[in-house]
Amino acid sequence: MNYRWLGDTGLRVSEIALGSSPFGSRMGATSGVDQQGADRIVGRALEAGVNLFDTADVYSYGEAEERLGRALGNRRDEVLLTTKCGFRVAESPNHAGSSRVHLVRQVESSLRRLRVDHVDVLYVHMRDEHASLEDLMLTIEGLIQSGKVRYAGASNFPAWCVAAANARAGVLGKPGFVVYQGLWNVLCRDCEEEIVPMCRELALGFVAWGSLAYGLLTGKYRRGEDPPEGARLRDPASHEARYLRLDRGRVFDVVDELEAIAAEHGATTSQVALAWLRSRPGITSVLVGASAAEQLEENLGTLDVELSAPELERIESVSPPLGRWPGWQIASNRESRVAGMPH
Repeated sequence: MNYRWLGDTGLRVSEIALGSSPFGSRMGATSGVDQQGADRIVGRALEAGVNLFDTADVYSYGEAEERLGRALGNRRDEVLLTTKCGFRVAESPNHAGSSRVHLVRQVESSLRRLRVDHVDVLYVHMRDEHASLEDLMLTIEGLIQSGKVRYAGASNFPAWCVAAANARAGVLGKPGFVVYQGLWNVLCRDCEEEIVPMCRELALGFVAWGSLAYGLLTGKYRRGEDPPEGARLRDPASHEARYLRLDRGRVFDVVDELEAIAAEHGATTSQVALAWLRSRPGITSVLVGASAAEQLEENLGTLDVELSAPELERIESVSPPLGRWPGWQIASNRESRVAGMPH
């Protein structure tokens, strides 16, 4: 296992992290791992040197945290444990968002389910437009001072919001976000426009979720064929499909190239997709979820795959980032910035 610095925290984290969203039974096709399965998956991850374990209060509405806590058992202090809160977890009007009431209540509930006295990183799971950034950062400071949280992270926030929150925290003399968790894979590269540069500028770590695009990058979806039964993206109107917002016309061009490179390495499509993501400037760790220890084993095999510059260029050629303004205009002016006036 290779380890990377988590921003400027001084912490080193495994470049493969284990996500626990499949643990539990209350999220339909995205879940289903019982305690015995969680024990096997976590045990194999620990054996492989994984030291970053991620969960959230909304994953199977607490079951994932419970199963991860039990699976870690007395090895909790060997790892960095992260959880998230902010999504709706109950029907009550105040069981969602980033209010101080909700965040404190959810952290305390998460600690009980995980059977721990603190988490190493608390991610605010989404930007709550109804809660002020100043109050959010004061709430985070309170949680850190209480000893229940060591560091704070942002997940699914726009770049400007993280930068503004950290600026306000700095003015107040309070701790800011130290890591960002966001959607990043070879098909979904929006974060490269502003979020990744923001993280690099502010010395934040970046942990990628959705690294295999809900299975699209595993090779089990074939051009011209119906998706397999039970596949998470079988229904184009599904929650997962809506999240990815993919142009299906280019998906299989990317998968074909990944498969060709995988064949040259004696690897799998998934392993090459993860190797591409591991190679990206600004990445700290790549979250993988697994419904079985064998699936985790395959994902860990990416550590044996190192892509050459020509291979990375082949992947880039079929999956260029879809630039948005002003990013594309900044890029178009990049050459003239160093080349001088045209003649």
